[in-house]
Amino acid sequence: MMDSDSKYNLEQINDRLRVKMVDSDYRYNLERVNDGLIKRGSNAKFVEWTPSNTGKALHEEIALGRSLILDPGLSYTWLTTIVKEIIEASEEKIHFKTENSEYILYINNIDNEVDI
Repeated sequence: MMDSDSKYNLEQINDRLRVKMVDSDYRYNLERVNDGLIKRGSNAKFVEWTPSNTGKALHEEIALGRSLILDPGLSYTWLTTIVKEIIEASEEKIHFKTENSEYILYINNIDNEVDI
């Protein structure tokens, strides 16, 4: 039985297993909670928008009013609508709601793998 002082609680272990089951070859696994859609990417950034809705800057950190973009470049894998609520932000996952959907971004910290 694990107590509250254990290094990894059951939720953290389940999140790590879920990322590995989704696709451990990618650093980022984005799940749309509404319908279970999964998008994968090797890079994730957060887009800051101008008042006229054009991209102003890319950031490493999530913030209200920004959008998540997977694999930014000339093309991209996925772009969310604007973040309206941040439910949880940790090294393992970012759980947030946008104008249209709810997402969980699982972060596969390849350098920090945990043996289970």
